[in-house]
Amino acid sequence: MNIKKIEIAFIWFAILYMFYSCADKNLFNELGPGMDSGSMYKFVNKWGADYYTYSEETGPGHGDGTSSSKVGGFNTPIGICIVSNYVFVAEFGNYRVQKFTIEGMPSSFSAGSIEDVIYGNGLYGWSSSTKPQIPKKEGGSGFYAPYGIYANSQFIYTIDYEQFNCQINNWNGSFSTQFGGIGNSDSKFLAPVYITGDKSGNIYITDNLRNDIQKFDASGNFIKKFGGEGHTTGKFYNIQGIAINSKNEIFVCDKGNHRIQVFYTNGNYLKEIKKFGYRMEDIYEPVAIAIDPRNDNIVITDGNRVKIFDSRGEFITGFGQTGKGNGEFREPKGIFVDTRGYIYVADTGNNRIQVFAPR
Repeated sequence: MNIKKIEIAFIWFAILYMFYSCADKNLFNELGPGMDSGSMYKFVNKWGADYYTYSEETGPGHGDGTSSSKVGGFNTPIGICIVSNYVFVAEFGNYRVQKFTIEGMPSSFSAGSIEDVIYGNGLYGWSSSTKPQIPKKEGGSGFYAPYGIYANSQFIYTIDYEQFNCQINNWNGSFSTQFGGIGNSDSKFLAPVYITGDKSGNIYITDNLRNDIQKFDASGNFIKKFGGEGHTTGKFYNIQGIAINSKNEIFVCDKGNHRIQVFYTNGNYLKEIKKFGYRMEDIYEPVAIAIDPRNDNIVITDGNRVKIFDSRGEFITGFGQTGKGNGEFREPKGIFVDTRGYIYVADTGNNRIQVFAPR
């Protein structure tokens, strides 16, 4: 009899253990299958794909991995940045930039129709779901392959990978100017990818083929360059993302050399963060990088994971795995951290944005 009671108690214990284990792993979608219960972040939101069904009643779309050319949908989103509670997303596959609120709601560039959400009528682009394809306008205002993006209180800077330039738009989405062009000389590009800016308004652009960083003023006038291809200190091999912390120190993803390199804004080398390996706490192939404005923590995408290090390069936490569930990724190429510490990831292969909050 006592043995029977013990067996029943054991069964109930097993049931409760399985229940709380599932809750802890958030199979009910609180954290997501890609989120470890020990992570310091939790999944909170996603949008994209069928977002065009958005309404005040239903909220954002499901972000289920389906590409879409509709307003609020994505096709290969890469660049992402946030200014004044607005999220700007550069879409490589839809030849456009879209603007959202931090909740994921579409936000028009001006007090116009929903089509104002999109700007950049590329070679194969469009201005709304109801308008036909139109050619790129002479003198700019069109995209062919938008990649990295950066915005400040005055302008939106967007890299066009296949037009070898950087386009500057006003906050209402209207075209201001562009700079660059194909070439290996100063102010030219071979494969521009990511962009950031410093407190003085200067712009820094990484070039994946030149493997260097070029510095420009706010209007696009060339100032200097540094880097170059190689494996030694200050050189790059498959250069990728770039970000600047509160001390005006530049952090650069040196993907092929499996490290993060740090520079002063004058281009002088400061240090490297190198922890080569395949574990969560290691750095293998860093692509996108962002700085947490609250504490200067370093946040990167590395494979199908998000990893967080402190300002000295010491590992703090990480999350993610391959897949399309909440907290899972397929080749994420863009990342940003807002003033609350929320992490926004351009989940490129899943055609969506995912948002994570500190726990």
